[in-house]
Amino acid sequence: MEQQTNAKFNLKGMIQTGAIGGVILILLSLFGMVESFVERDIIYKSLSLGVTLVFGVIFIFGYLSAKRNGNAKSSVGIAGGLITGLVASTMLAILIYAIEPLNLRAVFVNASPSLVEALTFNKEMMPGLLTLVGLGAVTSLLGAIIFTLPPVPRSAILVGIIMVIAVGTLEELVSGVIVNVFKLFDAKKAGKSFAGIFFDKEGLSIQGSI
Repeated sequence: MEQQTNAKFNLKGMIQTGAIGGVILILLSLFGMVESFVERDIIYKSLSLGVTLVFGVIFIFGYLSAKRNGNAKSSVGIAGGLITGLVASTMLAILIYAIEPLNLRAVFVNASPSLVEALTFNKEMMPGLLTLVGLGAVTSLLGAIIFTLPPVPRSAILVGIIMVIAVGTLEELVSGVIVNVFKLFDAKKAGKSFAGIFFDKEGLSIQGSI
């Protein structure tokens, strides 16, 4: 029997999926996971591990929303990804907005100014929160779109994303291995130059991430 191409528009399910993602984002923020990794770059001076953690969660829930609320040939799944991302990122934005007025840091020590700065992208509060919600929606939408792709390109894209995050996180180890391999051939300087193509001072370079 052929897979049904038209899935029911399950708005409640989409919102529930986004709410679960939002709760996870709030917990990660309040328990210090996001703030702890803000200073660690995946892509040097462009993307920190803390921000990657936030949008990684949103991406995963967009993908799961498309899988749960649609199917691989349905635009309903893509809509689900968008709605899920809006809900999750809006919940996080509400937390960030409430930190100072409600003095949340008195209870949650990790609800700090540095967390606010990181998740508002060093902008004023409202422009920063709108950016957070907008990027969250787009990231979740991308997760949903990737779910609708055929298995081969879908797997290739997912593996590529995972590799960028993994290599960026392990930058010191990977660059050290590259230099040591060249050192075996008495070409340490060439090894450093080669590693410099892919890595900057901390994390991947822009060209290395591509």
